[in-house]
Amino acid sequence: MARHIAQISRLVWVALMALVIASSSVSAGSAWTEDYAGAKQHARETNRDLLIYFSGSDWCSRCEKLDQEVLSQADFLERVAKAYVLVQIDFPKSTQLDVATIAQNDQLQQEFKEIYQLQGFPTLYLATADGVPYAKTGYQEGGPAAFSAHLTFLKRAKPMEDPGSQWIEDISIAKAKAAYFGKDILMDFTGSDWCGYCIKLENQVFSKTAFKEKASQSFVFVKLDFPRRKKLSAHIVAQNKRLAAEYSAKYGLQGYPTLYLATVEGTPYARFGYAAVTAEQYADRLVEMHQDDLKTRQQATTQEEEDS
Repeated sequence: MARHIAQISRLVWVALMALVIASSSVSAGSAWTEDYAGAKQHARETNRDLLIYFSGSDWCSRCEKLDQEVLSQADFLERVAKAYVLVQIDFPKSTQLDVATIAQNDQLQQEFKEIYQLQGFPTLYLATADGVPYAKTGYQEGGPAAFSAHLTFLKRAKPMEDPGSQWIEDISIAKAKAAYFGKDILMDFTGSDWCGYCIKLENQVFSKTAFKEKASQSFVFVKLDFPRRKKLSAHIVAQNKRLAAEYSAKYGLQGYPTLYLATVEGTPYARFGYAAVTAEQYADRLVEMHQDDLKTRQQATTQEEEDS
C-alpha cells in the first residue's frame, strides 16, 4: 500500500512538473517565455513576429508599472498573442534565474546595446521571427487597449527600417522613422499626375541617384500628393487635405510643387520649390539649409543649458 501511494505521489509530482514546464514554454496560449531561441522557432512555425521585452522585473519601477497596467492583463495578452510570440529578457536583482538564462540574457543585452540602441528598462522590441527588430518602445500610459493600438502602429510603421530614398505617404510613419534615425523630414506638396513643374521636378531631380543618395542622408521623404487620376486611400486623402489646410494657414503654402524642410515634430524651417538646377545641386541646397537650421537648434539647446 505504501509503495502504491509512493508511486502515485511520484506520478503527481511528474505531472505537476510537466505542467510547470508547459506553462513556461512557448505555445499558442502561453504568456511570456524566457527561451529566446525557442521563441524564434515558434514564431517561424506559427508565422508570427516577436515581442521582446527587456526588463528588471523586481526593481525597475516603470517595468512593474508596465507589467501591472498592460503586460499581465488578459485582454492585452489575448490581442497580442495572435500577432506575436512574447519573450521576456529579464534582469532581476532578487529573483534567481538559471545559469543558461542569465548567459542568454547577458549576450542579448550586449547585442541589443551595440546594434539596436538598447539603453534601459523597460524596452520592448517588435522583431521578425528571426529576431531582427523593426520597432522599439517603452512604457506608455493608457492601459491595454492604448498599448495594443500603439503596437499596431509600430508594426505598420516599422520605424527601425531605414526608408532610404523611398517616398512615404503617411506623415506619422515618416515622423517615427525620422525620430529613430535622427533625420529631418522633407515634405513635398505635389500634384504628381497633372502639375507640370511637379512632373519636371520628379524627372529632373527626385528620380536621380545623385539626389537620392545625398538628400536621404539628412531627410525622410514624404509625398503629400493631390493627384487627379491616381487613387489614394481615404486615410491619405484626409491626411493630405488636413496638412494642406494647416500649411496654407500657417506656413504660406500656395501651390505645387512646394517643399518644406521640417523637424521630426513636423515644424517647418525652410520652404523650397522648383529650381532649374541639377539633381546634385538641388540636394546640396536642401542639405545646406538643414545644416544651417541644425546649428541654430544646437546653439539654442546650448544656451538653454547654460541659462539653467
